[in-house]
Amino acid sequence: MRRAVMRVVAIAVPVCAGVALGALVFRPVSPQGLEEAPGVVEVPVTQRVVDDQRSVQLALTLGPSTSLKTPATGLITSANCRAGESISSGDQVITLGDQRLYALATSMPLWRDLTLGDRGEDVAALQTELERLGYGVFPDGEVGPRTLRATAELLGMSDPATIRAYTTISRTSFVWLPTSSVVPTSCEAVVGDYLGEHDEIAVLGRSLEQARVADMPADLLPGQRLLSVDGQKISVDEAGVASDPDQLRVLQTTPSYQKWLSALSEEPTSALEASLVLAEPATISSVSPSVIYEVDGTSACVLDKGAARPVTIVSSELGQTFLIFPDGQAAPDLLPTPPKDAPSCK
Repeated sequence: MRRAVMRVVAIAVPVCAGVALGALVFRPVSPQGLEEAPGVVEVPVTQRVVDDQRSVQLALTLGPSTSLKTPATGLITSANCRAGESISSGDQVITLGDQRLYALATSMPLWRDLTLGDRGEDVAALQTELERLGYGVFPDGEVGPRTLRATAELLGMSDPATIRAYTTISRTSFVWLPTSSVVPTSCEAVVGDYLGEHDEIAVLGRSLEQARVADMPADLLPGQRLLSVDGQKISVDEAGVASDPDQLRVLQTTPSYQKWLSALSEEPTSALEASLVLAEPATISSVSPSVIYEVDGTSACVLDKGAARPVTIVSSELGQTFLIFPDGQAAPDLLPTPPKDAPSCK
């Protein structure tokens, strides 16, 4: 019996030793330094400046067609009208004989000749436009020496004696503009033709009354927006609508608008392509998704210096999340990975 026991022990000892040696040899080995590497506690926050450009389509509203008409009669000796090029208040438009006619945008057309001491709404309208053009006239509604001098200078007079001799503002010196600048679609006045009073100088076509973003994007960054068409910038309100006449005139001078207008008869419901951009570029923060918690749509929290701070998620790209801090405070340089019991920012 004793010999049997000794035989079992003799077999068991080598087997156990072999198992122990095998466990030692085949034990998984971690690369040096990895076993002791701590988890990422903080990650960097980087900044990016963006204009949040979006491609949009514009729905355009046109008004009735209008035209420019001559207030005088005579043979055309020069004409400065070009289709598609703007005519602004103060520009020389046409010459009849030796009389130069200038564009003038007033709230009401000049309907009479004006001399020293004349008063009325037409006088105030003239003075208001002279002031807007930089002639330093106060719109008091009465023709005075300053109004006469400013009008003479507008008509190209520079000799002091000629200006002093200018005592009557003739209504036939001015082609009335309905706005401070217009864009003709065609020019009817040709050198050598004879114009009668009220004959057409240029056809303005249908005026642009409103430009509206047809489908306003829902995830825009906050801030004032501009429409960009062929490099021209036009202000719009929060709803994506531009209705200011001066802004719309800028749009009307763009090649894209002219192309859209020329194709309007074939595609009456077509839209104009444009870009919607921030008026002032915004700074957004790029972070690892691991620092964000309590995500609800575009709202989320981060842990900044131990305190919960709300953020708005803008987008995600290539393992990075782009966000803004709606509280207006500067973004931190580092953000920690939040623990499970991180406080709520909502």
